[in-house]
Amino acid sequence: MIVAVVAGALMLHACTKENPSPADNQQAELTAEDLKISQAIQAFKVKMDYLKDNPGYKSGETVSVDSAIWYIDATLNYTYADASYPYAEMHWDTAFFVLDLIDAQRANYDDVFAAYDESLNRLSAAYYRITGEEKQFMMAMVSDAGSLPGLKRNLRIITITGTGTLINGYPWGETEKYIYNEDPLFDCDGAPTNIGAPNLFMAELANHYNSDPMQGCHYWFYGGIDSVVFNYADYPLSNIHPNYLAYKIFAADEAVASFEYYTACLNYNEFNSNIHEMNFYYENLVELIDEWLGSPLNTNNYYFSHSKITGEEMQNDEFLLIFHKPKIYFRNRNIHCNAIQTPPPIE
Repeated sequence: MIVAVVAGALMLHACTKENPSPADNQQAELTAEDLKISQAIQAFKVKMDYLKDNPGYKSGETVSVDSAIWYIDATLNYTYADASYPYAEMHWDTAFFVLDLIDAQRANYDDVFAAYDESLNRLSAAYYRITGEEKQFMMAMVSDAGSLPGLKRNLRIITITGTGTLINGYPWGETEKYIYNEDPLFDCDGAPTNIGAPNLFMAELANHYNSDPMQGCHYWFYGGIDSVVFNYADYPLSNIHPNYLAYKIFAADEAVASFEYYTACLNYNEFNSNIHEMNFYYENLVELIDEWLGSPLNTNNYYFSHSKITGEEMQNDEFLLIFHKPKIYFRNRNIHCNAIQTPPPIE
């Protein structure tokens, strides 16, 4: 009965769009498969609550390790995550917890529920370590980290929490300029800052692909993960100015030309180009992501989930190379139109 009510509520809030594709910023209508996922999670939570309310009860039911990981990951995201939050900063945390097994590939549901509680503790610990009130848990990624002695499985949980609110987003204005690396100590003019071009690209990509599908609803992610790293060297461009817009992805090499004061700074109208480097590189990232989403490589029909963009440097003999290394992640995406919960504090 509970599952039926939940399914009906989800169907009532279903979002529709004509001719959807994986590269679209909007999700198609809530499909039968989406509802099936939500119902499976609700059934898992009902079973977990029953066993907690009846601690002496032993169901004797078992589940595969892969299914246990799927349920833990999906339930955390369904219950607590809002992947549509327009954050300014993204915080990653990694922790581990243990799942007890009955053999190499299966676990009792009782032990899966205990592992879920441990995963939630890790999530909460990471969430409450982040100071400030303007924050939102956005995603958990639970994965198998290998076997442990004594029929135990080591599980990894990566949590992503957004803080602040995205203000300086695309398109960037003529007076805006940002240093090429993420989490810098100083900006282009030498003033203290912790916002670089990669920070803004990551936030803006998330906002572009995963903004609220409709009022009162948000996206959440679950299941497997695919990823791609875009190598700047694979996307050369013809440009008469050395180290300026030489690739679709930012890169500059002292072996090509000596670095100038502006080389590591992404700004507007260098060489009277009338181009803002921030907008140029961001638009190229969107183009590359959309190409992947619509390509045969996207075998699971995944959506953009999040990104990790770093400003790298490499010394080659006496020459310095600086470049962006964008790693883009893709997952299954679903819509939730009910209020999400705040991760519980650890008592």
